[in-house]
Amino acid sequence: FRPMGEAAGSAPLTEAAPAAPLHSGWLHKRGHLNPKYKKRWFVLTDSLKLSYYEAPGDPGRNKPKGEVHVAAVGHCDTRHHPGLDRPGDLARVFRFDTTERKPFVVFAETVHAKLEWLQALLSELGSLPLNVPCEELVRRNAPPPLAR
Repeated sequence: FRPMGEAAGSAPLTEAAPAAPLHSGWLHKRGHLNPKYKKRWFVLTDSLKLSYYEAPGDPGRNKPKGEVHVAAVGHCDTRHHPGLDRPGDLARVFRFDTTERKPFVVFAETVHAKLEWLQALLSELGSLPLNVPCEELVRRNAPPPLAR
């Protein structure tokens, strides 16, 4: 007797384990249809795959609200994004472009959290020399502004 899905003389089929996260944390994401910001738990895995969930306990248990592959990271001018006009917003906001051609405008809870995200994303993009501060590198490597 063989379990279904198992061929004679082969090992049992198992589901691939999910990739270990390289970085995870809260980011506030601007909606593509609804311009309001929603707090989401983001998880970065290898190959620059970024998944987002409603809560930290969701990865591994629930399907993500969305998944994208990061292509570029840059600063974001808050003057063009309603809802990001409080003092300190500019210091916490950044954007990333995706291979799916979906620009994401996000902001972190703190400047420190933003820098951790930038470090993780830029390290995976393969362009982060360890001797250059993250903020300076982002200014130099920022992609051109998105078309409106």
